[in-house]
Amino acid sequence: MKKLLKGFIHDDFKKSIRRTLNFVRSIKGVRLDAPVAQIYICDGEMDSVIGINNFFSFLNPGLDIQVSVELSFFSSSGEKLFVEKFLLRKDAGLSIVVSEIFKKHNTKSNYGMVSLQMRPKSWKHRINLRQMGRASAHFFIFYKARSGSIGHVHPSNILRPTEELGEPWISNQLITTQGLRGICLYQLNPTKRRCEVEHFLVANVDNLLDPGKNPISSVKSSLMGYEVKRIWLDGGWDKLDLAGRNLLMGVRPLPGANSKPLLFRYYDGGQFSMSHS
Repeated sequence: MKKLLKGFIHDDFKKSIRRTLNFVRSIKGVRLDAPVAQIYICDGEMDSVIGINNFFSFLNPGLDIQVSVELSFFSSSGEKLFVEKFLLRKDAGLSIVVSEIFKKHNTKSNYGMVSLQMRPKSWKHRINLRQMGRASAHFFIFYKARSGSIGHVHPSNILRPTEELGEPWISNQLITTQGLRGICLYQLNPTKRRCEVEHFLVANVDNLLDPGKNPISSVKSSLMGYEVKRIWLDGGWDKLDLAGRNLLMGVRPLPGANSKPLLFRYYDGGQFSMSHS
C-alpha cells in the first residue's frame, strides 16, 4: 500500500503541498507571549503611574506600526475590576495615573495586579514582525508617596495560569539595618492555582544550599490565583544586635518562575527605597 501511495503521489503534488505549508507558516505573524503583570499601589499614601511606549515601532522605524494596548486591573484578591483599551500610534508613549483611572471607573482598590498585552493592529505588520520571534509586552510602573519617596520597576511576572511553582529563592540585594524602621513586601501570584509560600529574612548566608534555614524573621502566606499580598517582615534587628548589619530576603518557593516580590525598605520620616527584589 505504501509503495502504491508513493507512486500515486506525484513529486509535483508533494512540492505543491510543501509550498502551501511553508506559506501558511509564513503568515502566522509575530508570536505574542502571554500578558505581563506588575503590582499597582493606590492606597492614599502612595500612587502609581504606568508608562507604556510603542516599542514595536521603535524597533522597526521603517514601518508605520500602530499598537492595540489592553490593560487589565485586578483587586488584591485577584478579582478582575475592569479593562482599559488604547491605541498607540507610531513612536507614541502613554502614561496612566492609577488613581485617576480608578476615578473614571468609580473603583477603589488599595493595591493589586495590572496586566498588559500589546498587539500590532495591522495583520500585515504582524507578518512583517515575525522575524522578531516571540514578542512580549512591556511597561514601566512608577510609585510616588506623600513622603516624597519614589520607585520605578518593570514587570517581573508573565501570566501563565497553570505554571508550576518556582524554586526557593534568595535576593542578592543587601538591606542595611542602619536607620531601618520596617520592611514591606508585595507578593503576586501570577497563576490561577493556590500556593503556599514563606518570606524570610536572614542576617547572613553561611549555608548557600539552604540560606533560609535559620531566619531571623519569616511569614507564611497562602496565595489564591492572581492575588496580591502585603507582607511586613519584623527583623527584630534592634533586639538581635544587628545594627549596621546587612540582611537578605528570600521566598520559598516563588509562586511562579520569576515572580519576585516588590521590596520596600522604610526609614525615618516614612521615607522608603524600593525595587523588585
